Amino acid sequence: MCEKRHGGGGRDEGAAEKAGWHDISRKSLRYHDAMAAVRKKQLVFDETFPSRYVGEMRLRVHFRDGPMWRWCAVAFGAAVLLAYVISYLRLPFADQDTLLYTMIGQPLVTQGVLPYGAVFDHKPIGLYAIYGAWNVLLPLPLGTYTLFALAAVTIMAALARGWGLDFGRTWLGLVVLGAPFGVLSGNAELAYLPLMFACVICLTQENGRMVLLGGFLAGLAVEVNYLAAPALLLPIVYALVTCGQRFRRGGILLLGGVAGLGVPLLPYLFDLHAARDYFDLQHRYLHHYGASSGARLKTVCWFALWMGCVSPVLMQRVGDRRAGLLRAWAAGGIVACLASGYPFAHYFLLVLAPVVLMMGLSPAGQGGTRWRLLPLGVLSVIGLYHDTHHNVVLARQLAKLDIAALHEAIGNEPVLDIEASHVPFALAHLRSQGRFLFPEHVRRLYGTGAAAYYSHELDHAPRFVIAGRTLCPSSGDMADICRKLADRYVALWDAPGVYGYRVYRRRDFQGNQDL
Repeated sequence: MCEKRHGGGGRDEGAAEKAGWHDISRKSLRYHDAMAAVRKKQLVFDETFPSRYVGEMRLRVHFRDGPMWRWCAVAFGAAVLLAYVISYLRLPFADQDTLLYTMIGQPLVTQGVLPYGAVFDHKPIGLYAIYGAWNVLLPLPLGTYTLFALAAVTIMAALARGWGLDFGRTWLGLVVLGAPFGVLSGNAELAYLPLMFACVICLTQENGRMVLLGGFLAGLAVEVNYLAAPALLLPIVYALVTCGQRFRRGGILLLGGVAGLGVPLLPYLFDLHAARDYFDLQHRYLHHYGASSGARLKTVCWFALWMGCVSPVLMQRVGDRRAGLLRAWAAGGIVACLASGYPFAHYFLLVLAPVVLMMGLSPAGQGGTRWRLLPLGVLSVIGLYHDTHHNVVLARQLAKLDIAALHEAIGNEPVLDIEASHVPFALAHLRSQGRFLFPEHVRRLYGTGAAAYYSHELDHAPRFVIAGRTLCPSSGDMADICRKLADRYVALWDAPGVYGYRVYRRRDFQGNQDL
């Protein structure tokens, strides 16, 4: 609550009259008293009211009387933020993973094709259902994943408002401070962070039904991404330890969690073969997914650096019992990041989300808050520049892929992918002969037998093949594949760039005569 200490308004009015200030109205006096109270830091924070009122009061008074450079700084920041968002909206995707999720999710939602009947990836079914539903709801050629990210951030901010925090500060904090971690790319973390936050809110409730709902949401979050399990473990334990009736609440929470894990898997009860295939492929792939010692060391270094930037916010003293729960959530997030073994920046959103919420527990302008935000603020400025520049470069790279010509040449013919990116397949809406489109999937699943897998697929004589530009010529394990391509296929064209590819057409298939 924001309280204004006037220190005897009647006496001030009497003094004003004696001094001859008859033209100053009572409203004007109250305004000047409020200004003096702000300057003397006489705003009192009462945690029984949402802290957003303190921030609103401070901003309203501060900028009305602020110097021009502050207005210029705000205008410049708004322009930078607008350019940052627009750079994402101009792209069909910013993170290639999202395309793969959609390629699995759309057949799931529209045709009922269970993972991994069409295309393979190692994530749980819930993730594909969310991306498939979003792309059916909003099938835009550009910016759809950024709009998905903004929708997820808006849901997070709405939940924060219901939890007594400020909507605007939460929304802006996630968008701006999340820039170094690719928040607007719309990667998987945006799909399950709202579920995790809703679960955390339910953990603070005494009602048994809310606890049951919290467990259900936790189970759903795990079925969207398995990293939600270690990320939620510590806040769940903290909530059970600090609340009464821990065994009863723990049992209810466990019951809800089992239900949340089971509901997304219900369709597999009607196709047991697909169920066996689903779990077998996941087990085989994740068994070979472990990072090398070098990658793990790099992961520890990067996450330690980022943790150092957010630690000042987490360590500040806040007179709110929710702060301990948010710290436990942040600790669980860093455990999940380290458990992944890979230094992917978007994983750190699992830590950043509770950090932003932690900032919302402190009233705006509280002593020491600004310097605590300095490391994270510097990192965010770097992230805003990096992402904007990266998106401009990516737009130029994608223009070189000649997606329209690729779609026109192949149409609906099945295409075999041999260590090429799945990006051309997704953007040109091609139909894959096999279910492995991500370049590393076959090598991880088959190891030294990857060449034998591709040789077997070539024996089915697909009419078109899309291969990586560096695949041939090869003197390694793919030498036999290159010989088969040279004997049976003719190379049509190469597309340069990070997602570049080489198109082959079977020699006895004429296809489009204009090529």
